[in-house]
Amino acid sequence: MKGVVNMLRRFFALITALLMVAAVMGGCADTGNSAPTISPTSIGGTATDDPTTSEPASNFNEVGYPIVNEKITLRFMSDKGGLEVDYDDPDYIWQDFEEVTNIHIEWDNIPLASIAEKKNLALATGDLPDAFVTGGGGILSAADQATYGPQGVLLDLTDLIEQYSPNIQAMFAQNVNTKIVSTSSDGKIYSLPFAQEIGSNLVYNRLYINRVWLEELKLDIPTTTEEFVEVLKAFKNDDPNGNEQQDEIPLSFIYDNHNRGSFGFFTPFGCLDNASHVSVYDGKVVFEPITDGYKEGVKWLASIFQEGLIDPEVFTHDAAQYHAKGQTDTMTYGVFSNWSTLFGPYTVGTIGDGQNTDYVTLPPLKGPDGTQMWQSRSAAIWNGAFAITSANKNIPETMRWVDLCYDPEWSFELQYGPLDYTLEKDDNGVYSFIETEDPALQPLRSIYAPGLPPSYISADFFENRVNLSSGMQKDYDQYNTYAEYIDFNYMPAVSYTNEELEANATLEADIMPYVESTQAKWIVGEGDIDADWDAYVEAVNRMDLEKLLANYQAAYDRYIELAN
Repeated sequence: MKGVVNMLRRFFALITALLMVAAVMGGCADTGNSAPTISPTSIGGTATDDPTTSEPASNFNEVGYPIVNEKITLRFMSDKGGLEVDYDDPDYIWQDFEEVTNIHIEWDNIPLASIAEKKNLALATGDLPDAFVTGGGGILSAADQATYGPQGVLLDLTDLIEQYSPNIQAMFAQNVNTKIVSTSSDGKIYSLPFAQEIGSNLVYNRLYINRVWLEELKLDIPTTTEEFVEVLKAFKNDDPNGNEQQDEIPLSFIYDNHNRGSFGFFTPFGCLDNASHVSVYDGKVVFEPITDGYKEGVKWLASIFQEGLIDPEVFTHDAAQYHAKGQTDTMTYGVFSNWSTLFGPYTVGTIGDGQNTDYVTLPPLKGPDGTQMWQSRSAAIWNGAFAITSANKNIPETMRWVDLCYDPEWSFELQYGPLDYTLEKDDNGVYSFIETEDPALQPLRSIYAPGLPPSYISADFFENRVNLSSGMQKDYDQYNTYAEYIDFNYMPAVSYTNEELEANATLEADIMPYVESTQAKWIVGEGDIDADWDAYVEAVNRMDLEKLLANYQAAYDRYIELAN
């Protein structure tokens, strides 16, 4: 452990944070979001058989820290965050949490690859933890919440937030979308979010072009689709890596991959396709794969694939193979797709340098009619990060524990690592990252903190309380390559009813594979997109696309209604 000094530092920081939260909530008094007077029986008046109204034990402190005078143990199930480090490690940030709260967590700490199976088994059998807590961004699906919330397996947290959670209330008041995303279609809150207001998150699919090869061939960065094709041809034919072999791969990506896919090559044709294939324009939900822009984008990709300018393995290689081809001693890739310089695995370079300096971001290409745009994703507000189950006998204590996760400083350290390990803080409360040349210490979220737990970092906190690391600054610089061209077309994280979820699952199981396999066939030259297009659109519509879009639209309309 980091010792008594560290514990005292955190204690005094918490006192300061509590005063800040009190000020925030006081400032919200006129909006109806002020923190209530906390009383053990204020929900429903008296303790009842409803577990959400149980009276706290005398061991429990309604305000201040520790949360309990005599230590208690709670059992939480969690997917491991970061590098799969065990949460019981003595240097892990959760141990600091225990020092402050006096609550010991018995972690059922499950690797990401197994969490869905283990969680589903727990929900199905009733062998429940006290709470589900994510480390990797979301442990509970929308279907989990729609199914097990109304059944009472997952507790409705709405009144508990009002009673025990000033930090969560402050988050909801500061960014209403955090509350909307947390609210199920029945109006109740069964789960709490991970939220992070950093602008660079909005661009998830970036293109990187080989700067060294451009210089070797005396070429400029292409600005149009026509210029781009000429650059790819030079990468293929003119031996830019200088080994007298035609082993260069002009362009590579992973087909239909959210972060490493080909979606950026639809934008010159006015199509903002993405992994969900759904966009929103002027309040109307649109299915991109039946639009004219999508058709033109597929035709263009097919033309350059048939010229040998696209890696023939884009439909078959996995992420490990994709990255391995970019990590060779002799440079292989001319242009590739990936999402960030901050966190691996990297297509080129190492943890220390991200997508290394031999590559630069390629701005959005202009299409034949001059169209220049880029797609985005919704802000990083993801539900499913925390939920309390009906097995929990210490509900007020658990609510105060998770509320601490949403304290601004704790949120930052839970996402980016603890003080004295990955972060330092000056006398003005401004955080800086401890820069290191050791590649093992570069992924700040991965060693001492979960990275994507229940937590909230506001844009204001990033602006006024954080000195960006060199990697974060580089990430922002790359984001700015695309920022002015972004069309905020994304479908937000909406909530569906159980009936909509069931119908969507059936409809999507028919429509999406057909769309994706047809696109792949057209790109590799099987069939004629112009001749096949009308029949393709008719086939998609026969699969009841209209019903699927109606469900999407209904959920989106509910989202907008809550926002207003």
